[in-house]
Amino acid sequence: MPIQADNRTIHTLLKTIFARRNWNEAVERRFQTFYNTQFTASQQFDTDTLLKGLPYSEYLSNPRNKDILYRFWGINQDAETLKKIGDDHKISPERVRQIKEKATRMLIHPSRLDIIRNNLEEMGFFF
Repeated sequence: MPIQADNRTIHTLLKTIFARRNWNEAVERRFQTFYNTQFTASQQFDTDTLLKGLPYSEYLSNPRNKDILYRFWGINQDAETLKKIGDDHKISPERVRQIKEKATRMLIHPSRLDIIRNNLEEMGFFF
């Protein structure tokens, strides 16, 4: 079942990325506490710090692909539907889904997980 747009956040993205490694109830509670104490509605989650140092391919550094990933997952903004994102980029919702899936797979890759984990620790969140 797809995640509804209003439930997609940086939190759900991180759960998706770490689903196969170390994301359990204790980590979930710590992340909720960390997120709620560090970030208010007026303060955005620092995705630049979260994603810094990742060995980006041309694919993830492409502004359109990055925008699609951020808008779908609601990173520093409200999550949007595939159709809305596609209309804005003049591509089909299916193409938006494909781009989002490929970008998410790149983030899930084991070579990038340790970098993301280290970046989270630098932000003050420890697994």
